[in-house]
Amino acid sequence: MLLIATQWSFLPLPGIHADEAFFVAPFLRNRPALYSWTIFGHHVAVMAMSYVGALKSWLYWPVFHIWMPGVWSMRVPVSLLSGLSLILFVDLIRQATGLRIALAAGLLLATDAVFVLMNVFDITVPLLLLGMAVFLNVLCRFAATGRRRLLVTAFLAAGLALWYKAVFVFPLAGVLTAFVLVYPQEVRQYLTRRNLLMSALSLCIGAAPLIVFNLASGWDTVRTAPKLLKTPLAEKALMLELTLNGRALEHYMVRSSFDDTISVSGAPLGDLVLSWYRRSHFLPGSLLVYAVGLSFAVLPFLRGARLFRPLLFAWIAGVVTIGSMWMLRDAGSGPHHTILCYPAPHFLVAATGAALLQRLPVRASSVMKVLLAVLVGFNMWLLAEYYRAARVNGFSVYWTNGMGSLADVISAQPLPVVCLDWGICSGLQIEVHDGVPFLDDATPREGVLFVSHCDDSIIDVARTSQFQEALATSGLRVKSRQVVPDKQGRPVFCLFRLVSPSEA
Repeated sequence: MLLIATQWSFLPLPGIHADEAFFVAPFLRNRPALYSWTIFGHHVAVMAMSYVGALKSWLYWPVFHIWMPGVWSMRVPVSLLSGLSLILFVDLIRQATGLRIALAAGLLLATDAVFVLMNVFDITVPLLLLGMAVFLNVLCRFAATGRRRLLVTAFLAAGLALWYKAVFVFPLAGVLTAFVLVYPQEVRQYLTRRNLLMSALSLCIGAAPLIVFNLASGWDTVRTAPKLLKTPLAEKALMLELTLNGRALEHYMVRSSFDDTISVSGAPLGDLVLSWYRRSHFLPGSLLVYAVGLSFAVLPFLRGARLFRPLLFAWIAGVVTIGSMWMLRDAGSGPHHTILCYPAPHFLVAATGAALLQRLPVRASSVMKVLLAVLVGFNMWLLAEYYRAARVNGFSVYWTNGMGSLADVISAQPLPVVCLDWGICSGLQIEVHDGVPFLDDATPREGVLFVSHCDDSIIDVARTSQFQEALATSGLRVKSRQVVPDKQGRPVFCLFRLVSPSEA
């Protein structure tokens, strides 16, 4: 309840992020999926991008038939799913180590700012975390009972997560590597031909839409990977640190000060992102990153402890997950990637504290409780800072709360709309309830309303420059320029029509 209540206090504040709205495209006009199947005369979305499947669109089909797309209908379901993930992770830790450690880790996770916010303002996180929670939980129950239907269920869940987003291969590789290295005897016990065949078949059934798409497209998912933007390792390391200390969404999502004007263009992306975090109003943030560092430092001294193998499993799973991401061009460059190592950090802190208690005097238990309270207290303080900043300072251009005002202006005029910058179209189309025609052709012409971000907020500079060059040779002139601000009064969106010189 703490998690859900915190999420819902944030839920209506920011606008819709372009990636957050990606799964809504099959429900909108003129937004065809990258790849679809025709079933009984209906086009069924299968892949939204070469590495993002339409699983979430399928799950939301009944939701949107009774509750039209909007911030509440999009965000409430994933918020509830994150609560289910939390319950499953706590139950998994309880099975592996005991109730006290599970509750401590669950409390740390439920107050983790990145976990709280990324699981309600979803850019592909909740279903991936839920997929891993189901996979591990059911797999552990299979190990305890030997029932093969549980093995089938576990790998079916993993396959579905792979279809939803191919990046799931990294945490899956992490936990499978950890099982092999930490529990070799148990793995050998169940590593029969029949179990291998059933696991592989279940994984393929779950990931069948992704596999079929790749067979039809010449393995487009694999061919796309080398084309992705290469992210500097320093940026990936910084994003991991920022995820653990909870500040990954400062600047990028929430403005930490009223005059927080982060650059979104004009330099290589890696340099831009690194520059965002050179200043912060959320310091020191969460203390989780320091607690994880201390957990690593004392790990050698816990060899032989009852909790050593679970701790080693979490370390290997987390390191392989992040390390394998760092080997791919842009994987690990955002909090929606680095959070996929969760809940390993929270478990490591809770389990390390419990393991130390077994080796320290009884009175040390009070110290551990105080340390846990301090960690949770800093988490809550950081969440309060996010909330205060969101209410007072507003949001970056990616999540701007001016989208609702823009929708009001767009709905009141009769022209079709052309969006000239990235990050506007999908969210705006949802906000106007798909009641206005949106066109993709950005050729300068009369009879349409052009919408872009204002100069200081332009994201896709190249596209905007191309339009300006075409406009300069078109003979048309700008008329009826209008600025739409966010709720804090900052200019965010610029709207205009084009007319011939005689009408200007």
